[in-house]
Amino acid sequence: MAKLKTTPITQSDLAEHLATSGDFAFEMQILRTIRSLGLACEHGGHYEDPITKKSREFDIRAMHSLGITKSRFAIECKNIRENFPVLISCVRRNESEAFHEFVAIEAPSPQVIPIGLPLRLIVHRASHSPLYDVGGWVGKSIEQVGRDTQGGLTANDSDIYDKWGQALASLQDLIDQAGDDEPPARSFGLRAVLPMVVVPNTRLWAVCYGEDGAIVETPHRVDRVSCYVNKVYRVGVPLIGAHLTLSHLEIVTEQGLRDLLTGLEKFALYPNTAMDAVRQRLNA
Repeated sequence: MAKLKTTPITQSDLAEHLATSGDFAFEMQILRTIRSLGLACEHGGHYEDPITKKSREFDIRAMHSLGITKSRFAIECKNIRENFPVLISCVRRNESEAFHEFVAIEAPSPQVIPIGLPLRLIVHRASHSPLYDVGGWVGKSIEQVGRDTQGGLTANDSDIYDKWGQALASLQDLIDQAGDDEPPARSFGLRAVLPMVVVPNTRLWAVCYGEDGAIVETPHRVDRVSCYVNKVYRVGVPLIGAHLTLSHLEIVTEQGLRDLLTGLEKFALYPNTAMDAVRQRLNA
């Protein structure tokens, strides 16, 4: 931290800070966008970081319910400036990366299983996922790019990775909530989680590389990039619970967020082709 002047801060100083920073204002803007789409939201709560065990604050958590499905989203907001946009380097997604996982739960019948037993749950992997297709572009490296006061190019990834890390850390809470959901006796439910980092429109760029390392698509503005993370989370009771592998984290603009949330059925968090396999596993 730079050494501070001893001069007292005034109202105009604070107004200038809000006008030039605007992180919270952007967060409120994203919150309004999500609520306008009819999703339930939590704003600015706390959770325990599963690694450090310290209390941390999340920006937004949202939930979309439809029929037997509940989808939860850990959303972090970063008000990237025009002079320091995000650039994500992408390659073609290979077959081992083309998946996502969701949880299927079933409440035990009190006529068959003693009351008090935990829910039956399984984690299902949707391979060749329509959400993350083989051969689609997937983010592998992320940075912010700008010019210093001398005119030279500079790049940094710490700010955006901090938000990335917060979204991933916050996700364990949402997975715990999914594991605690209790549908009515003998009913069946599907649960999915997805972390996102949101930046302002026009400030997200992608560059795409071929297998030989040559650029095949020069830097261009985009509204969404799916970045491969392959992070494992616990689901259900420790030691006897299952594990869910989160395959991707979404980096989106505000428009990309709106497109993603309004097209959840199209993006196939719960592909129809997986349903028979899920029911067979639960009935086994």
